[in-house]
Amino acid sequence: MLTGKTIAVIDDEAAICFALQRFFAKRGARVLTAGNWEQGRQYCAQADLLFLDVQLGQHNGLELLPEIRSSWPDLAVVVITAYGSL
Repeated sequence: MLTGKTIAVIDDEAAICFALQRFFAKRGARVLTAGNWEQGRQYCAQADLLFLDVQLGQHNGLELLPEIRSSWPDLAVVVITAYGSL
């Protein structure tokens, strides 16, 4: 179980945020969701795991990785996308 763990989901698709929130909350995790980087950035310091969308409106999730690594080096990141190829 994931009791005591915090997962952040940053994705501009509300359905993805909702699905991941439900999945992990049922397993005991605290889940923080955001639809953009400006909103979600604040959750990174609290999270044990981050699900980060590749396309976030104005931002590219892959281009945010250096900032994430620099600011939160221990944060595990899973990059997600709806695109079939990158």
